[in-house]
Amino acid sequence: MTDETRAGPWRCAWPGCAAVLFHSRGTERKLASGGTTTVAAKFSCYSDSSHSADPHGQPIRWSGDPDAVGASGTPREHIHRLTDLPLPEANKHAAPSSTRESTPRTQYTYGSPLGGVRGLRAFSMRVAADEEGAANEQVRYLGIDYFWKQIAFAPTGSSFVSLDATIRAQFQRYRAYYVEGAAKYHAYPVSNGKRLELTLMDLSGSHDVELSVFMPSNPYFRELTATVSPGARFALFSFDSFVKNTGRVALSLSDESQLVPLEN
Repeated sequence: MTDETRAGPWRCAWPGCAAVLFHSRGTERKLASGGTTTVAAKFSCYSDSSHSADPHGQPIRWSGDPDAVGASGTPREHIHRLTDLPLPEANKHAAPSSTRESTPRTQYTYGSPLGGVRGLRAFSMRVAADEEGAANEQVRYLGIDYFWKQIAFAPTGSSFVSLDATIRAQFQRYRAYYVEGAAKYHAYPVSNGKRLELTLMDLSGSHDVELSVFMPSNPYFRELTATVSPGARFALFSFDSFVKNTGRVALSLSDESQLVPLEN
């Protein structure tokens, strides 16, 4: 077991990598509710190698080069860019990556883009119809490639137990989450009426892990969530996670495109 208090340098345990790991110190994160939560210290591999940094359970960290190749030297295929969804404020005005003329380019064709939450839902249904065939498909958001079970917490992906563990272990500022869940009851106003909190349950019903979803209290979200019946199903996308003061994991939404109802 790794002793994270020992002096480094630590190196990545992924076969063939051995890059020096960066250490992220523990910190206090402000919550949407106004409180704070403690983010644990973590080690992370930011080498140019394309691997999953397995000791940390994190997805591939993409270099930002749209023509990047995989660790084996072959083009990475079956990557679907996620579109029509908001970006974190810090990423909206980020300068594009510089181009290195000396780097050889390998051209390849992306898979069809996934347009927002509805595109993710359609892909989820595709996975249900051909789980084996979809095993190699990846979704790209903010330069990170996620396999389906890394980004989707739904009947075709990972459970809410995994969602809970992933949010608690998260060490990067932003991470993509696609969730399908059932409302425990209708949304309630919080933060002096400025926000709504909706509690979602795993559609499998096999355990009692719950997720809080925070969103602006605007007409769209109020109409969608304030009067729903228990069991109403939703699909959502979020890049902003935290742990509430009560200990429950939570996701935050900022845009109406991030939440859609599903047919029951």
